[in-house]
Amino acid sequence: MAATSLRRSRLVLWAAIVLAMMTVVGVLVGPRAWQWWDSRRTFAPETPLAQQCDHVPDGARRAVLRAEDGTALGAALVGDPASPLAVVLRQGASQTLCDWLPWASETAAATGAQVLLFDRRGRGSSPAAAGLAHEAEDLAGAVAGLRADGVEEVVLVASSMGNSVMFSALALLTEPPCAIAAISPVLVSRDGSGTVDGSDPGPLPPTWVTWETRNDVVSGNAATLVARAGLPSPVHPLPVDTEDHSRQLVANHPRAAEFVLEAVLSCADR
Repeated sequence: MAATSLRRSRLVLWAAIVLAMMTVVGVLVGPRAWQWWDSRRTFAPETPLAQQCDHVPDGARRAVLRAEDGTALGAALVGDPASPLAVVLRQGASQTLCDWLPWASETAAATGAQVLLFDRRGRGSSPAAAGLAHEAEDLAGAVAGLRADGVEEVVLVASSMGNSVMFSALALLTEPPCAIAAISPVLVSRDGSGTVDGSDPGPLPPTWVTWETRNDVVSGNAATLVARAGLPSPVHPLPVDTEDHSRQLVANHPRAAEFVLEAVLSCADR
C-alpha cells in the first residue's frame, strides 16, 4: 500500500509539473501563436471594416474589387471619392489592409487624394486561394477600375514584397502612374504558384525610394533602383539608418513618412 501511495504521489507531482510547464509555455507563446493564427484568418470581401480591423479611421469605407478572373478581393477606400488623384498601395507579404489604414487616412488628409488598399489573395478580406501568380494583374485591374471611375492621376506605393508586384505590373498599365514610391524594396518574390520579378521593370516614372540601410538585401535592391536615375525619369533616394522595415520604416521615422507624401504631392497639382 505504501508503494502504491508513493507511486500515486509521484504521478500527481509529475502531472502538476507538466501542467505548470504548459501554463508557462502558454503565457510565453500563446499571444504570439494567437497573433499568427489571427493574421492568417480571412474574411468575406464585403465584411464591414470594423469586423476585420481593430481600428478603422473616420471616412474609411469598404470596397470590393473584381479581378480579371472573377475573384473578389476585399478592399478599402479612404479620402474624397471625387478626388482626381488616387494612391494605390501594395503592402508587404505578411500584412493586410488593416495594417495600413491609419497611414491611408493620414495620406488622404495630407494630400487630398483618395487611397485604395486591397488584400492579396489568401489574406485579410480576400479569401481566394493564395498565390502570387495573379498579383500584377490584380494591381493593374485595381488601377484600371479607378481610372474608369474618373481618376486622372495615380500614384503607386509599395512596401517590402509589394514592390515586386508594383514594378512587375508597370508594363500592364494602359497609362503610366504619375509617380511611384518604393518603401523597403523587395524586388523578387516567390511562392508555390511562381515568381514575381520586378527587378527589371523597364522605363520608370518619377520614383521615390526609401529604405533601411542596415538590411543588406534591401539596400542592394534600393541601389538597383537608384542606379536607374534618369532612365527616363528622376529617382529620389532616402536611405534611413535603421533596421526598421516596411510599415515600421514610415511609422517610426517621420522623414521617411514625409518623403512618401512628397511623392504623392508631386502629382497633386497636375
